[in-house]
Amino acid sequence: MIEILLVLTIVVGMLWILSNAIFKIPAYHYGVLERFGERIGNAIEEGLRVKIPFINEIELISLELGELDIQTSFTMSDKLQLIVRGSLQYRPDPKIVDNEGKNVFITMSEDIIKSGIEDAIQSLLGGLGGVYKADDFIGNRQALADLLNAILRLAIPPHLKDDPNVEAKELIKFYNNNWRLVRNQINQERHQENDYSPIEKRYGIDVEAFALSQVDFSEETKKSFEKEKQAEARGRAFNTKIEMAKKVIALGASPQVALNAADVSLDSDVKKNVVSVEGEAGVIGGILANLKGGK
Repeated sequence: MIEILLVLTIVVGMLWILSNAIFKIPAYHYGVLERFGERIGNAIEEGLRVKIPFINEIELISLELGELDIQTSFTMSDKLQLIVRGSLQYRPDPKIVDNEGKNVFITMSEDIIKSGIEDAIQSLLGGLGGVYKADDFIGNRQALADLLNAILRLAIPPHLKDDPNVEAKELIKFYNNNWRLVRNQINQERHQENDYSPIEKRYGIDVEAFALSQVDFSEETKKSFEKEKQAEARGRAFNTKIEMAKKVIALGASPQVALNAADVSLDSDVKKNVVSVEGEAGVIGGILANLKGGK
């Protein structure tokens, strides 16, 4: 009896150890080996695998497509500030490892990837902003989108293959004139396993696409435009008032009456105030009638 219990105990123990040693990486995932909580080795592909029981653990990483909302701003050569918004689609890449052979993505977070890519785009476009005006970017949105996709997805962007010393002022022209070539190279990227951009290598991801959704003036710049429009409108109104006042003075009115007449002519809502303060409603009315009659 004791012998049977001992055998059963050994069998159960071996099954327990075996169950802890054999594991499965589910479809569309990869695993990263951990030993005593420390990540070691390369990524482990899907399927049945074996590990050292109770010592090694496996952290699963989903290969599903992720999405980040990207937004950054920069100043152009005409001192106007632009804002760029877009959606970045990416997935972790188990083949991208560091110098020690460890999977790069496992050390990243969504916030790190988002801020890093925004900084990279801001650096690129900020540098071009010293060459181009705001309208150059707004009017060439598709060329800008192709440029960003090339930078984010290709090891060597098309403009560098064509001319390694291409000047910044030629980039928009290049991407406008060669859009078929550029998009063909970008589309072929997904079929080339080792064609990683510096951004992809840095964060351990495969960028599927960057969809540029907006290239526009920043809110600060729009407010500045609105202030300029208001100032221009006030300037035009003032000039009109002065010209009307000159005509009234030429009819023999005093400067104050002339200004009041101009105010009433430009805005009838001020007539009541002018009458109550100056007491010259009849004079102003006569002048206005004269002006209208002279039109």
